[in-house]
Amino acid sequence: MLGNIVKTVLDVLLSAFTPPQASSIGIIGGADGPTAIYVTHTLSPYVLSAVAIAAYLFLRNAKK
Repeated sequence: MLGNIVKTVLDVLLSAFTPPQASSIGIIGGADGPTAIYVTHTLSPYVLSAVAIAAYLFLRNAKK
């Protein structure tokens, strides 16, 4: 468990995303589409279009 947390923190720190951008992208797995889009707009509006598309695709595939 601790290894996963450390790996996640290192991935965020070493990636090209800032922590608000990374959290905006990561919220898709734990929230529905409208919530993910709202949180993304609040935290990092620069990745809003990518998160909106990913949320749409996630919800479309979840209904099947």
